[in-house]
Amino acid sequence: MKQIFALLTILSVIASPAFAKQNVNGVEVLTEITELADPAHSAVIVIDMQNEIVSTQGGYNRPERSAPADPSKHTVIPRFKEQVEHMRLLLQAARESGVPVIYAQYIHRDQSGRMIVNGPECWTHYREPWVSCAVAGTWEAETIQELAPQAGEITIKKGRGDAFYNTYLEDLLREKGVTNLILTGTAGGGCVFATAMGAMERGYYPVYVSDCVDQPQFIQATIKGRFPIYRSDEILTVWQSARGKIASQSAVPKRLP
Repeated sequence: MKQIFALLTILSVIASPAFAKQNVNGVEVLTEITELADPAHSAVIVIDMQNEIVSTQGGYNRPERSAPADPSKHTVIPRFKEQVEHMRLLLQAARESGVPVIYAQYIHRDQSGRMIVNGPECWTHYREPWVSCAVAGTWEAETIQELAPQAGEITIKKGRGDAFYNTYLEDLLREKGVTNLILTGTAGGGCVFATAMGAMERGYYPVYVSDCVDQPQFIQATIKGRFPIYRSDEILTVWQSARGKIASQSAVPKRLP
């Protein structure tokens, strides 16, 4: 009997995931992708993938900015097409894995026309010849249709780069038991970075998905070594494995009383 118990103990150790938590000044921190992308404690954040920025009919891209946008002519601008496809697959897998998907939209003016963004947030654009001014409730302010929220998914309206600033994002994450943020969207060195910093300051683990965030040069120069960075296929592998374990557990027949 003792031999059987010992064998079962060895098998359980082999089967358990080898999480490599590190101890920093007496605090355990997560280090492995299996922990950082754990579907039970993660949420995907889609940041600023709005028509104004990503669509050919957005203010940054249509030939005549003075002319109104024509949503019927919308297509994703070339430099975002590959990223959007990676994001689409990631969001699909997140929903299949029970991982919450939360959207953030950068709104510059409310529906009354009042400017929400001001001060240093505007100053960062002072060298640019033209700056977007997305108005709440307009087509330009909405997330592109290729990545649009599904029923029940929440969109955070923000007036700063950081999706935490003056929003209820943190309350939402706490309610859902989320500790890890799978970050996607634009811009890698702007609003995604600001949200990553805001997450870290509040005790969350921000995770960059390298093929789901733009500005790869900034990621390599600044983010690498500061935040965890993984490709979308690496995240998908973790979620697929977790779904497989749940499926195998549910397939085990229950012992009758």
